[in-house]
Amino acid sequence: MVGRILVEMFRAAVNNKITLVVEEVIQNVRYIVYDHDALVRSDLMEQIPNVAIICHEAPHLFGNVLRDYLLSIIITYLNDSDNQVRQMAQSALMTVLKRGLVDSNTIEHEICPTIEHFSYISTDEHLRNAHISLMCRLAPLIGSKLVEKLFLKRYLELCEDNDMMVRRTCATHFGEMCIAVEKETLFCKLIPTYVDLCGDRVWGVRKACVEVMMPVSCCLMPEQRRLLLADILAKHLNDDSKWVRISAFQILGPFISTFATQFAEVTYNKHGELVYTGKQDGHLSIRYLYETIFPTKGVKSQIADMDDNTKSSFYLPVMNVRHDNVQVSESSERTECQNENDVWHQLRQRYVKITGKRKPSCLVKKDADDTEKYNPFLYYYISPEIPLDDELTHAARQSAMNRNNALKAAETEDNSPVEDSGDPSLANSSDEKDPNTDKESDMEDPNNQKEEKEEEEEQEEEGEEDDNDNNDDDGFDNRCFTLSDDITDLSDDIKVYSQYTIKKREMYDTMSRIDDLADKSDVNSCNSSKSDIKTNGQDIVPQELINYYVSMADPEQCVDMGAEIPHQCAFSFPAVTLTLGRENWPCLKKAYQSLSSAKHWKVRRTLASSIHEIAMILGEELTATDLMPIYDGFIKDLDEVRIGVLKHLATFLKLLKPTDRCQYLPRLGDFLATDNEWNWRFREELAVQLLETVTLFSPSDVAQSIAPLSLQLLIDKIAAVRNIALKLITQIMCHLSPEDALVMSLIHELRETLVLNSKKWIHRQTYALVCAHLIRNNAIAGKKFSKEMLPSLISLSCDRVPNVRLAVARTLATDVSAMGLDDLGMEAMEEVERILKRMRVDADRDVRVLAGGEEQIDILAYCSSDENNHAEQARNILF
Repeated sequence: MVGRILVEMFRAAVNNKITLVVEEVIQNVRYIVYDHDALVRSDLMEQIPNVAIICHEAPHLFGNVLRDYLLSIIITYLNDSDNQVRQMAQSALMTVLKRGLVDSNTIEHEICPTIEHFSYISTDEHLRNAHISLMCRLAPLIGSKLVEKLFLKRYLELCEDNDMMVRRTCATHFGEMCIAVEKETLFCKLIPTYVDLCGDRVWGVRKACVEVMMPVSCCLMPEQRRLLLADILAKHLNDDSKWVRISAFQILGPFISTFATQFAEVTYNKHGELVYTGKQDGHLSIRYLYETIFPTKGVKSQIADMDDNTKSSFYLPVMNVRHDNVQVSESSERTECQNENDVWHQLRQRYVKITGKRKPSCLVKKDADDTEKYNPFLYYYISPEIPLDDELTHAARQSAMNRNNALKAAETEDNSPVEDSGDPSLANSSDEKDPNTDKESDMEDPNNQKEEKEEEEEQEEEGEEDDNDNNDDDGFDNRCFTLSDDITDLSDDIKVYSQYTIKKREMYDTMSRIDDLADKSDVNSCNSSKSDIKTNGQDIVPQELINYYVSMADPEQCVDMGAEIPHQCAFSFPAVTLTLGRENWPCLKKAYQSLSSAKHWKVRRTLASSIHEIAMILGEELTATDLMPIYDGFIKDLDEVRIGVLKHLATFLKLLKPTDRCQYLPRLGDFLATDNEWNWRFREELAVQLLETVTLFSPSDVAQSIAPLSLQLLIDKIAAVRNIALKLITQIMCHLSPEDALVMSLIHELRETLVLNSKKWIHRQTYALVCAHLIRNNAIAGKKFSKEMLPSLISLSCDRVPNVRLAVARTLATDVSAMGLDDLGMEAMEEVERILKRMRVDADRDVRVLAGGEEQIDILAYCSSDENNHAEQARNILF
């Protein structure tokens, strides 16, 4: 209440041009600033921006009230104990900065240092994060120079804070910092820090990094996205945390769309929108609200049970790429960052090196051999003193020897051509390959072979002393031998059992090697198919991201991560298809077919709503072969899915060949059948789409298939449906005008349906409205109208329902009379005048007015006895 009084006081002073003593007014306000009631403080802070705006418009009356008095109140409330008051203060500060009410000197020397100071002194965790969030949100408003001078150093320090909540808050606002700094600073300082945060040990921080990857990627060039961010996103898609994977899959489609070559620029503005700019005219093509994916909401409730010990699958320690000393001179920074390509190459090499060192642990299958899981040495298991079965032991050893011989023979055959080739790199790669890498892990990570090759190259460069004959399984066996040697105080029976277990493990290792060799052809064929996709021209988007995107359509994703993942895939499918182009449609075809048969109707509805966009991209041939069967299935689906198809029916039909288009004519009537009769908007949308499809077909096809539907829509119970049907029947009449026989047939159908066989007055009224629409749009010739339709219209002038007579009077007086003698003829014109003269003395006042008569008249004086009775009855009709 106090804030509103303050606003009214200053507004009245401006209107009356009265000079206020601001010091005295503010002195009274200061007593309320520290009021114990939070609602009072909140109300005051809510009105502070309005006061500042009023004073800014009249500086000659009040001076600089905001800088001298109000700003101190805002800063005081920024550190208030009540959360609502703090939020009001932050909103007030953002408002005055957006409106330009504060000069740059005040921002630099008062506002920014205070906010930075709050990030140091705040002891409360939530209060500190609120100040950090405010600092990041102010960054795009104060300019890049002030950001780099006042906020950047502190922000980089907070990104390395020990408190995971602080790091998460910094990661949440990383996109705002990226658009607030210069390009050089972005590449040299922020991007390396972002890479560090992406590898944080806490999954909540990694999840925040994923959620801001879109605005970060829009600050980079496509090649930079491909070089660094694509690999980071791929790792997040395979993260240990389910919530990180879900967030990564949610942005995968929009991220892939940023590689589209059809757009000249993809930017992220301060309003939280992705802006796609077309190449042709340079104007705005698409504006995509980024917050529709991640709506602004409290994240604390989602990470209440966060574990600091949760590890990422690619944990990145502090990178040396970033400047260790923030206070490096500007000249040295320019020297290090003068070549952007070198910076990105350095980031790429360091990133691959760090992730490569962790690769062996990632390649081990999670649900590996049960023998390894239940190895007694892992649990210091002491076996009972039971003698071993000699026959079983002998059989196991004999089997192991036979399999070892088979393995040596197979290795000899595989290594002989390599040795003959004389290429030592190929020999090393074949020797160092992990034979126990599971096929399932290869399917989960399509680029395993590529990453293994990069890892081997790095090991050669670093001079690691790895024996080519020793693989990961040998290392495991060595660890088992070491454990068995350490337990020297166990009984002989335990030693015998341990040796038996080791032999058993060797047997399984040998069997797995043989299985890998047996399946080698299958793996090679799978890799060859992937290479074929790449050689076919798909170099637009990293293939690994496409493989992950296609996997989103897998029904198993609903079980693992919920139904929202296939829904996100369906939502972004047009953008991904546009990015890859029609030539790469085979990469997405199976995924699209899988989504079209998804269990959840929301997925199918999303797909149905955008199938016309996919058709625009693919063209006539692919649409006919791949999309038409799916479209036919959507027509038979639930109403919630069918409405998505129906809203773009005309657009989809325009994209088909005439022969394919005619196949849907008999099926248009299926849209009239709905699950709920009162779903009238469905029928209204059908009328709208039919209105646009009339010109796509020949007159005979329209008369046979569309005209009967229009007649059914004309007698619908809902007025909104009938209004669209009036336009539809007019469009049909215009389209059939060259065929006189078809026009006459339609007129007869109208007369029989709406006049002769109609028992409802609303149908007879509709006939009068149809006549009016046909005349206004010149859809019918005057002579044909006077001969075929006018007699039925005149007969309705004596209808017992006033609403019908009212529609007839309006049509005759407004539309028919305007046609003139040339179109109507002398007899028809005289008949119309006679009917209007009679209707000017109608019992209903509105009918008289529309016919051109007087509003008040003694009806009985102009009527006979029979007509008097008719007039009295008309008065008693209830509507």
